[in-house]
Amino acid sequence: MTNAIITAIVEASAKLGLNQKALAQAAQVSEENLSRIKTKGNPTLSVLERLASSAGLRIAVVPANLPAARPTPSRDTRSFREKHKTLVWSNSGAGETLLLQRALLQPRFNVLLDAAVSLGLPRLQAEWGRLLAESSPEVQRAAPVTNRILTNIKHGYEQASA
Repeated sequence: MTNAIITAIVEASAKLGLNQKALAQAAQVSEENLSRIKTKGNPTLSVLERLASSAGLRIAVVPANLPAARPTPSRDTRSFREKHKTLVWSNSGAGETLLLQRALLQPRFNVLLDAAVSLGLPRLQAEWGRLLAESSPEVQRAAPVTNRILTNIKHGYEQASA
Protein backbone atom coordinates (compact mmCIF):
# COMPACT_ATOMS: atom_id res chain seq x y z
CA MET A 1 0.00 0.00 0.00
CA THR A 2 2.86 2.40 0.74
CA ASN A 3 4.16 1.91 -2.80
CA ALA A 4 0.79 3.00 -4.22
CA ILE A 5 0.91 6.16 -2.10
CA ILE A 6 4.47 6.90 -3.17
CA THR A 7 3.54 6.32 -6.81
CA ALA A 8 0.60 8.72 -6.48
CA ILE A 9 2.89 11.34 -4.89
CA VAL A 10 5.49 11.01 -7.64
CA GLU A 11 2.83 11.23 -10.35
CA ALA A 12 1.21 14.29 -8.76
CA SER A 13 4.59 16.01 -8.38
CA ALA A 14 5.40 15.31 -12.04
CA LYS A 15 2.10 16.97 -13.04
CA LEU A 16 3.23 20.01 -11.06
CA GLY A 17 6.49 19.97 -13.00
CA LEU A 18 8.62 18.73 -10.10
CA ASN A 19 11.35 16.25 -10.92
CA GLN A 20 12.77 13.93 -8.26
CA LYS A 21 15.38 16.47 -7.17
CA ALA A 22 12.82 19.28 -6.80
CA LEU A 23 10.39 17.01 -4.93
CA ALA A 24 13.14 15.91 -2.55
CA GLN A 25 14.18 19.51 -1.91
CA ALA A 26 10.60 20.66 -1.35
CA ALA A 27 10.01 17.82 1.12
CA GLN A 28 13.37 18.37 2.80
CA VAL A 29 14.63 14.85 2.16
CA SER A 30 17.76 13.81 0.32
CA GLU A 31 17.47 12.66 -3.27
CA GLU A 32 19.08 9.40 -2.20
CA ASN A 33 16.44 8.87 0.48
CA LEU A 34 13.64 9.63 -1.99
CA SER A 35 15.12 7.16 -4.46
CA ARG A 36 15.32 4.51 -1.72
CA ILE A 37 11.71 5.20 -0.71
CA LYS A 38 10.57 4.80 -4.32
CA THR A 39 12.30 1.44 -4.70
CA LYS A 40 11.99 -0.10 -1.24
CA GLY A 41 9.19 1.84 0.42
CA ASN A 42 9.01 2.11 4.23
CA PRO A 43 9.18 5.89 4.67
CA THR A 44 8.26 7.36 8.02
CA LEU A 45 4.83 8.96 8.18
CA SER A 46 6.47 12.35 8.61
CA VAL A 47 8.47 11.96 5.39
CA LEU A 48 5.44 10.62 3.55
CA GLU A 49 3.37 13.62 4.67
CA ARG A 50 6.09 16.08 3.59
CA LEU A 51 6.38 14.41 0.20
CA ALA A 52 2.61 14.46 -0.25
CA SER A 53 2.34 18.10 0.79
CA SER A 54 5.13 19.06 -1.61
CA ALA A 55 3.18 17.37 -4.41
CA GLY A 56 -0.02 19.22 -3.48
CA LEU A 57 -1.57 16.17 -1.82
CA ARG A 58 -2.76 15.35 1.66
CA ILE A 59 -2.75 11.89 3.23
CA ALA A 60 -6.05 10.86 4.82
CA VAL A 61 -7.28 7.79 6.65
CA VAL A 62 -10.91 6.87 6.06
CA PRO A 63 -12.92 3.98 7.45
CA ALA A 64 -12.79 0.99 5.11
CA ASN A 65 -16.47 0.16 5.58
CA LEU A 66 -17.73 3.61 4.57
CA PRO A 67 -17.68 5.11 1.10
CA ALA A 68 -15.52 8.19 0.83
CA ALA A 69 -17.78 11.16 1.42
CA ARG A 70 -17.50 13.76 -1.27
CA PRO A 71 -19.28 16.99 -0.41
CA THR A 72 -21.54 18.34 -3.12
CA PRO A 73 -20.15 21.65 -4.24
CA SER A 74 -22.35 24.69 -3.92
CA ARG A 75 -23.29 26.69 -6.99
CA ASP A 76 -20.63 29.26 -6.00
CA THR A 77 -17.99 26.54 -5.72
CA ARG A 78 -18.88 25.29 -9.20
CA SER A 79 -18.59 28.74 -10.75
CA PHE A 80 -15.30 29.37 -8.94
CA ARG A 81 -13.99 25.98 -10.08
CA GLU A 82 -15.03 26.67 -13.69
CA LYS A 83 -13.39 30.08 -13.69
CA HIS A 84 -10.13 28.76 -12.18
CA LYS A 85 -9.84 25.27 -13.65
CA THR A 86 -6.05 25.35 -13.62
CA LEU A 87 -5.91 25.23 -9.81
CA VAL A 88 -6.78 21.51 -9.80
CA TRP A 89 -6.63 20.67 -13.50
CA SER A 90 -5.25 17.19 -12.82
CA ASN A 91 -7.94 16.35 -10.27
CA SER A 92 -11.36 17.34 -11.57
CA GLY A 93 -13.01 15.66 -8.57
CA ALA A 94 -11.05 17.67 -6.01
CA GLY A 95 -13.11 19.00 -3.14
CA GLU A 96 -13.59 22.59 -2.09
CA THR A 97 -10.82 22.36 0.51
CA LEU A 98 -8.17 21.33 -2.01
CA LEU A 99 -9.40 23.98 -4.43
CA LEU A 100 -8.96 26.67 -1.76
CA GLN A 101 -5.57 25.32 -0.70
CA ARG A 102 -4.25 25.47 -4.27
CA ALA A 103 -5.54 29.04 -4.59
CA LEU A 104 -3.85 30.02 -1.32
CA LEU A 105 -0.57 28.31 -2.18
CA GLN A 106 -0.44 29.87 -5.67
CA PRO A 107 -1.45 33.37 -4.55
CA ARG A 108 -2.88 35.67 -7.19
CA PHE A 109 -5.08 38.55 -6.12
CA ASN A 110 -7.87 37.96 -8.64
CA VAL A 111 -8.12 34.26 -7.76
CA LEU A 112 -8.21 34.85 -4.00
CA LEU A 113 -10.71 37.69 -4.41
CA ASP A 114 -12.95 35.38 -6.47
CA ALA A 115 -12.60 32.72 -3.75
CA ALA A 116 -13.54 35.23 -1.05
CA VAL A 117 -16.57 36.41 -3.01
CA SER A 118 -17.69 32.90 -4.03
CA LEU A 119 -16.95 30.94 -0.87
CA GLY A 120 -16.66 33.63 1.78
CA LEU A 121 -13.68 35.41 3.29
CA PRO A 122 -14.08 33.59 6.63
CA ARG A 123 -13.85 30.21 4.85
CA LEU A 124 -10.75 31.36 2.95
CA GLN A 125 -9.11 32.69 6.12
CA ALA A 126 -9.92 29.50 8.05
CA GLU A 127 -8.30 27.34 5.36
CA TRP A 128 -5.24 29.60 5.33
CA GLY A 129 -5.00 29.23 9.11
CA ARG A 130 -4.97 25.43 8.75
CA LEU A 131 -2.25 25.61 6.11
CA LEU A 132 -0.15 27.97 8.23
CA ALA A 133 -0.33 25.50 11.10
CA GLU A 134 1.34 22.89 8.87
CA SER A 135 4.26 25.20 8.15
CA SER A 136 5.37 23.27 5.06
CA PRO A 137 7.98 24.76 2.71
CA GLU A 138 5.22 25.48 0.19
CA VAL A 139 3.23 27.41 2.81
CA GLN A 140 6.31 29.35 3.91
CA ARG A 141 7.02 30.30 0.29
CA ALA A 142 3.47 31.53 -0.30
CA ALA A 143 2.91 33.15 3.12
CA PRO A 144 4.17 36.71 2.48
CA VAL A 145 2.11 37.18 -0.68
CA THR A 146 -0.98 35.31 0.55
CA ASN A 147 -1.01 37.21 3.86
CA ARG A 148 -0.75 40.54 2.04
CA ILE A 149 -3.53 39.65 -0.41
CA LEU A 150 -5.87 38.40 2.34
CA THR A 151 -5.20 41.55 4.38
CA ASN A 152 -6.01 43.74 1.37
CA ILE A 153 -9.21 41.82 0.65
CA LYS A 154 -10.24 42.13 4.30
CA HIS A 155 -9.60 45.88 4.25
CA GLY A 156 -11.58 46.19 1.03
CA TYR A 157 -14.51 44.36 2.60
CA GLU A 158 -14.33 46.61 5.68
CA GLN A 159 -14.27 49.77 3.53
CA ALA A 160 -17.16 48.55 1.39
CA SER A 161 -19.31 47.83 4.45
CA ALA A 162 -18.48 51.14 6.21
